[in-house]
Amino acid sequence: MAIPDILHTIECTPRESNRKFESRVCLLLVIEAPYRVNIEFVSRLLAGLLLCAVSATGAWQRMQSPHFELITDAGQSSGREVLRRMEQIRQLFEARTGRTNLTPLPIRVFAFRTEADFRPFMVNENAAGYFQSGSERDYIAMQVTGADLYRVVYHEYVHLLLRHANVPVPVWFNEGTAEVYSTTELAGKEVRIGDLIPAHLATLRSERMLDVATLLSVDHASPWYNEREKTGIFYAQSWALVHMLNFSPDYQPGMPNFLSLLFQGEEPTRCLQQAFGKSPTSVLNDLTAYVRRDRFAGVRFPAPKVTGIGKLVAENMRDPESGLALADLLLALHRTDRAAALLDKIQKERPNDPDVVAALADVALQKKEDAKARDLYRRAIELGSTSARLRYEYAMVLRELNASDTEILNALREGVRLDGSMFDAQYLLGYTLLRAADYAGAIRHLKTASELQPFRSAVWEHLALACHYAHRKPEARDAARRFRKLASTPEEIERADGLLKQVESSTDSIVQATPTPRRSVDALPSTRIEGTPRQVDCLGSKARLQIQSVDGRRVFLLVRDPANVVLRNAGALWTEFTCGLLPGGGRRVSVDYRGNPDEVWRTSGDVVAMEFH
Repeated sequence: MAIPDILHTIECTPRESNRKFESRVCLLLVIEAPYRVNIEFVSRLLAGLLLCAVSATGAWQRMQSPHFELITDAGQSSGREVLRRMEQIRQLFEARTGRTNLTPLPIRVFAFRTEADFRPFMVNENAAGYFQSGSERDYIAMQVTGADLYRVVYHEYVHLLLRHANVPVPVWFNEGTAEVYSTTELAGKEVRIGDLIPAHLATLRSERMLDVATLLSVDHASPWYNEREKTGIFYAQSWALVHMLNFSPDYQPGMPNFLSLLFQGEEPTRCLQQAFGKSPTSVLNDLTAYVRRDRFAGVRFPAPKVTGIGKLVAENMRDPESGLALADLLLALHRTDRAAALLDKIQKERPNDPDVVAALADVALQKKEDAKARDLYRRAIELGSTSARLRYEYAMVLRELNASDTEILNALREGVRLDGSMFDAQYLLGYTLLRAADYAGAIRHLKTASELQPFRSAVWEHLALACHYAHRKPEARDAARRFRKLASTPEEIERADGLLKQVESSTDSIVQATPTPRRSVDALPSTRIEGTPRQVDCLGSKARLQIQSVDGRRVFLLVRDPANVVLRNAGALWTEFTCGLLPGGGRRVSVDYRGNPDEVWRTSGDVVAMEFH
């Protein structure tokens, strides 16, 4: 996401910057792995500690603005100011992009009064806040004390926007852009972006910079992203590079081309060369000079009028209610055992509360206890839960447990009835109907899903197939073209090209529904893999199958000639293999294949037989 067009520039020196911040750098760090506890005593201790964290703070309150839900123990005044800032930055981005649906999921913000209150929910002790995406909503959590509070608000909101941009954003660009926007000043009639961050500038002037190739290759597993002694230079240099690319007269004109190449998956150093005519060494030399200069440019433009916030009224929350909200945050962080410990205590007080039972079902789901999750979801429904999201999760568990299509479809239809705006339920319902050859129903729900989230490429992929099988060729072609336009990875582009050829031909599928074997079963080679199909890539007249074996390996196999593949116990199941991801996978299969590696398609061999279990 590029910085808004410059209308006016502002200049400042490092010593006379418009705002001073504490030296602590705002970090967004990798969510830690779930903390697994199996000892009953320790689980009870965790529950006690968490309940102390819930009850020993100030009174928990909920506040609602038009686009954000806030849960805080910091009081009404702090809560209102956080919500006001959130609404301001949202309206700023809407005004500059011309889009009103930048964040398709509801957003829940947690504002903790002190570091002690925040500590049980931190992702890292150095992070003043973080953004976490969830299945039902997005979360922003922060501590409301500290001079850089509103830098945290803006930083995390930019992460949220980039998460929903549906483009592969490199880590350095994600963090650098969030840091540049974290300096946003929304005062009076003017917006200012691009002020200096003194802590970053001091780091860059005192430490040796990373070479550009290293900086651009940092990912979420990199030491430069995770290790305390290394993250400072990474964040500072990411901020400085994004600042230079957007504001330096030598780089700014090439930014649109650079972003286009970067988001298409082009190798980063090649993007620099093509967009700016600069080698990595030249970029590093320019960046070194940039951070040592005395004057820096930012942007200044008229502030959009912030409207519609209304009166922000605080609603007091009772302990079980606030505990449920905090358990929900822990589940979003995949701290399953901590959430379970808190919920077990709450359930003793409210054993028949459908929300508590549903949350315990979520715990079972994260622990991969599918049968227990199914039973708990069912009980929550019987207790009167009206949650559409619960029906969707229930349907997903039923799929994993090989329940009948009737049960799965009933759960999804009920979810859509309760909330027609729930993308996941509409999409899965459409996909399930596609597999069941109910093409009219599939088209109806996939179209709704495409309207809810028009930038999700997989929806257009399956909509194109549903229209194709329903012999609605113009609609199939349009959907396939949208899929091709949105395809961002080499694998997606490959599938999209194959799908376009498919819908423009007279062939109904990449694999014949009732192929005629050209070899006997006795003649099959002995190489065999057992597992679950996860994805089908359409490659014109061929197909590539991705199989997850029973030992956890991912194996790619090529179907060169569908007519040569022997199918056993298939029935009508072969029609399940539509192009794209297979949510939850299909039935378990045994695949016989000839060892014939293909470097072009990156496959291990050619499929000659499939047996469905």
